[in-house]
Amino acid sequence: MKTKNVKRFFAVMAATTLVVGMVAGCGNTVKADEVSKEESSGPKEIGPDLTVGFAQSGNPNPWMVALTESMQQSADEYGVNYIYTDANDDMATHVANIEDMLAKDLDILVIAPMEDTGLEAVLDEAAEKGVPVILSARTTQGEYVTTVYSDQAWEGERCAELIGEKIPDAKVVELRGIEGTSSVAGREKGFRDVMAEQYPDMEIVVEQTANFSRQEAMDAMANILQAKGPDAIDAVYCHNDEMALGAVQAIKDAGLTPGEDIQVVGIDGQKEAWELVKSGEMLGTVQCSPKHGPTVFEVIQKILDGETVQKETIVPDQVITKENVDESESLVF
Repeated sequence: MKTKNVKRFFAVMAATTLVVGMVAGCGNTVKADEVSKEESSGPKEIGPDLTVGFAQSGNPNPWMVALTESMQQSADEYGVNYIYTDANDDMATHVANIEDMLAKDLDILVIAPMEDTGLEAVLDEAAEKGVPVILSARTTQGEYVTTVYSDQAWEGERCAELIGEKIPDAKVVELRGIEGTSSVAGREKGFRDVMAEQYPDMEIVVEQTANFSRQEAMDAMANILQAKGPDAIDAVYCHNDEMALGAVQAIKDAGLTPGEDIQVVGIDGQKEAWELVKSGEMLGTVQCSPKHGPTVFEVIQKILDGETVQKETIVPDQVITKENVDESESLVF
């Protein structure tokens, strides 16, 4: 059943605030003022009377699987009426899934966007129906309450520092994720900002899109090593750990020693990457926690309680290196 607090909240938000997400390729998040809400008539507990929908864009890698599991676990813990859809990385399916959800008596909609654009129409529809939208993992253009995600520019900055502290004039291969996503834009910008400010002698010698895929990264890295030669590469900056794992395998297949001949850094905090950091085959991984479920439901409770919600809800992360690898095991997934 639609709660009065939720309806009242989103009606005011829709009238006063248009939230514009990260524009594809720019790497900058446009921040608006805090969301305005009327005073609610009192706190409402999350429970079986509340219907929460989660529109997952897809589960192509362990990070997205962990996000899906975290959302399901939190939904179970709170006992809400939970609707889940998986678009299998197809944008048309993603939009259709969201439209189907909005046709139901939905109280809160959570979306893991596939791209920086393409959901504007369904976000408008959610606003018209009075359904607050929370984004997870990535941001997108359109109207929504908040995005629950990691600071992706910060992740890129930390990766640049890891490489720069080891090799200030490193020749770097950049293996990029899915183009047109906020994660790629942020990680690109953060890395380049630190290069320019702290390590002007560092150079990106090859950029290759590998779509967050281990296999694509392994194939790309094998081709790069063959074309450039190992002496022309000091480090590999990967936009996620799946690609870092692929790069490490390609380096090994080329008869080289990762961690000695070529340094590899990744992002996510995946268990396999953590193990390679511990063994010295990866220089480090920057945590990007997929465990968004608890934070998402904290935001839902704030909405129900009529509290102020910021446009960005940042999940705190850590840098994992060989120096702190043992005490960071609880962070990985």
